[in-house]
Amino acid sequence: MNYSGQQTKLRYGREHYELRNQQLDKSTNQVVVKEKPNFKPTGLLAKESNNIGGIQLKYTEPQDGCGPPKNQEYILYIFHPNTDTTNRYNLNTKHFHLIGRDEKVVDLKTDDDTCSKQHAVIQFRERPEKDPNTLKTIKVVKPYIIDLESSNGTFLNGEEIPTSRFIELRPEDVVKFGDSETDYVLMTL
Repeated sequence: MNYSGQQTKLRYGREHYELRNQQLDKSTNQVVVKEKPNFKPTGLLAKESNNIGGIQLKYTEPQDGCGPPKNQEYILYIFHPNTDTTNRYNLNTKHFHLIGRDEKVVDLKTDDDTCSKQHAVIQFRERPEKDPNTLKTIKVVKPYIIDLESSNGTFLNGEEIPTSRFIELRPEDVVKFGDSETDYVLMTL
C-alpha cells in the first residue's frame, strides 16, 4: 500500500471512530456527541476515607510523612498561663498530631476559643539532606508544623507562620495557637 492509501485508511478509521461516538437526536435532527469516559481519579475515595466519626479532616498526610525516629524522643511541654502546672505530650506515638478544639478528632486539644476546631498539625517527615561529613544525601526524619488555614494563625517563636506550608520545628521552639497564652515548647530527649 502506498503512502496516500495509508492516509485514506487512517482518515477512514478516525472518521468511523468519530461517527461511532455520535448519535442523532431525532427531536432536533442534530448530531449529539457522546461523552467519553473519564477514568481520571476524582479524589472522592480518599476524601471519604479521610474522616473520623463522620467529621471530615482538613489534613491529609503527605507522601513523605513517616513515623518519628526511634533514636530520639520528642516531647511537647505545655505551659498554661496563671498556673504552675506543666503538661507533657509525647509526639513519638504517631506520624502526625492534629491540634485544635474539636475533641472528637484532634489528638491535642487546645484550651482557647480563638483556636480553630482543626487548627494545626505536627507532622514527622522524611526529607533528603546532605551529610556534612560524607557529602552524601541521607534521609532525615524531623518534625514539621503546618497551619490548617486557621482563623487566628499559628505562631512559632513569636512569628506567625504562613498557612498550608510546612515549617521545620527545632528543639526549644515555642508554638502558640491563635490568641491563646498557652506556650507549647518542643524538647528532645
